[in-house]
Amino acid sequence: MTAHRPMPADRDAPVVALHTSMTGSEQWAPLAAQLASWYPVHAVDLPENAGTVAQTAARVAARIASFGRPVHLVGHSFGGAVALGVALQRPGLVRSLTLFEPAAFHVLDHGAPADRLLHAALRTRAGMLRAGIAAGEPDAAIAAMVDFWTPEGGWAAVPERMRAALAAHVTRISADLDRVLAETWRPESLAGLRIPALLLVGMDSAEVAIRTSAMVAAALPQAEIAMLPGLGHMAPVSAPDWVNPRIQQHIARVERAPARLGWPEPNAA
Repeated sequence: MTAHRPMPADRDAPVVALHTSMTGSEQWAPLAAQLASWYPVHAVDLPENAGTVAQTAARVAARIASFGRPVHLVGHSFGGAVALGVALQRPGLVRSLTLFEPAAFHVLDHGAPADRLLHAALRTRAGMLRAGIAAGEPDAAIAAMVDFWTPEGGWAAVPERMRAALAAHVTRISADLDRVLAETWRPESLAGLRIPALLLVGMDSAEVAIRTSAMVAAALPQAEIAMLPGLGHMAPVSAPDWVNPRIQQHIARVERAPARLGWPEPNAA
């Protein structure tokens, strides 16, 4: 039996990974390690207080352009919203999209009545978070946000390590939430993006995240959505062994398309 040998690395299509508001580029270290034999991973540290999501996306797009070739763009939560901004601004830079629950929450305001109610509720919570920070009560503010985000168990069910991370990043979480809610592009703006896209969604995530992902997937013409059981919004950080293989599978499928492998047409004799 011939031993399995990994496919050679395709250095013509780097992977660029964008993190959530609660972390930095280090969140993608497991992904970089997993893809080391196939693709180079460039985990970008997103700047804080850098204006709008669109302005952040423009900075990321400029860095991608320096590679001189399209990239596989991966984004989680706020990073997913930025990734969509990059694709909308400069689609020629993006070979594929893999998004874990992109925080493009403003699209809910363009959905069904139930979606608009979710959007209104999230805006209210964003205001409460902002007010709590201003009043010097960030812990109570982030606890209220978590109770909204994860109603089953809420703050009481959050591990101590995760509570510490939330507290440490509460100001950025609040600012980034305000930034994504201020976005103005509409779901139909995605219709022109002929980019292979995979939306990954934790089945234990909040309804607001699931519905946002579903609306983005429905608007992208070449998208599919994968529901991952037993996982929540922070799964790329808490369960990379479950999430990263799906990212690798999508990238490999785009790179190793049937036509490139020389597979016969379905009706070929």
